[in-house]
Amino acid sequence: MRNENMYLKIRRNQLGLTQQEVANRAEILLQEYQRLETGTRDIRRASFQTGYNVLRVLQIDVDKFMNGEYMVKEVLYRGFDGRLYHIGTGEPVEE
Repeated sequence: MRNENMYLKIRRNQLGLTQQEVANRAEILLQEYQRLETGTRDIRRASFQTGYNVLRVLQIDVDKFMNGEYMVKEVLYRGFDGRLYHIGTGEPVEE
């Protein structure tokens, strides 16, 4: 999974949204959002409207995202048990 796609999932979880909620708010099909989040489809290659809508729903600055300024390493840390945790919530994150 690419860094950008992983960030979409982490940000969605941080906001407490389901994939369906993001898809609905972005006005796209659930399967389309799932492909973006899993990396099957690169958000940078999606239509401008789709990419913009998804990033808007996830409250991600479009310019910063497209310039690679959102990095997973900024929101995760490895605990003493070796697992990854979200820095804002302290919740474990799947690798």
